[in-house]
Amino acid sequence: MAIITISRGTYSGAKALAECLGQKLGYRILSREELVQATAERFDASEEELELALTHKPGFLERYRFSRLDYIHCVRAEMARAVQSDNVVYHGQAGYRLLRGVAHHLCLNVIADMEYRIKATMERTHLARERTIEYIKELDETRDRWVQWVYGVDRNDPAFYDFVINLEHIPLETACSMIAQAVERDFQATPESQRKVDDLVFATGIRAQIAIDRSIVDDVVEVEAEDGVITLAGTVRSIDDADKVRSLVKGMPGVKRIESKMAVRW
Repeated sequence: MAIITISRGTYSGAKALAECLGQKLGYRILSREELVQATAERFDASEEELELALTHKPGFLERYRFSRLDYIHCVRAEMARAVQSDNVVYHGQAGYRLLRGVAHHLCLNVIADMEYRIKATMERTHLARERTIEYIKELDETRDRWVQWVYGVDRNDPAFYDFVINLEHIPLETACSMIAQAVERDFQATPESQRKVDDLVFATGIRAQIAIDRSIVDDVVEVEAEDGVITLAGTVRSIDDADKVRSLVKGMPGVKRIESKMAVRW
């Protein structure tokens, strides 16, 4: 079975495509809203602040219980756990880059011409046409900045996706059937690709615990996992923080060995 993630522009038809694929393939549907709710419950976090972390770069001198990057690490951990057993279609922010390199992950980008999006938005929001255009552009620009901030890439680059679907030009049912056929033929899980997802679940879970540990002045710690071997890279602000990170990770169930490549800034 497979994991499908759908990135999209505002009101471009991604939700309808996700629902169609879920029905055709017998997969469960996971929305960004459901992901945020599950993350809030797992990490005892605010849904409102999680939503902000998934849509907006932090402002100057913002103060939260956790930083926005900390929240993103929590969402990534929950996202990885949610798709671990595959058979899932996720539509929303934060999915497609997390699972890159997983062979049974199909990554889609759903687009539509502006007129299609304007019509769909007006039907749901009842905004005037001029305000609708402003609304769409504002959301697109916000999402562009967020992806650039978190991943350092242009989310509109087609090279990041397996399929780019324009639902104004391709009927929904046609797109759904085409993608379902590709999934069943070319994106089935293998023992190797499943191990990669399992390692990702382990690594993101550890990274989230580092993020929410208030005793650690978290900077840019990177975590990779492979069969219980944890590699710590990136930077911390002091030797004391590096020791705290290693101690925290060492005490986690399933950790066989730690390879530390962290650099100290000061």
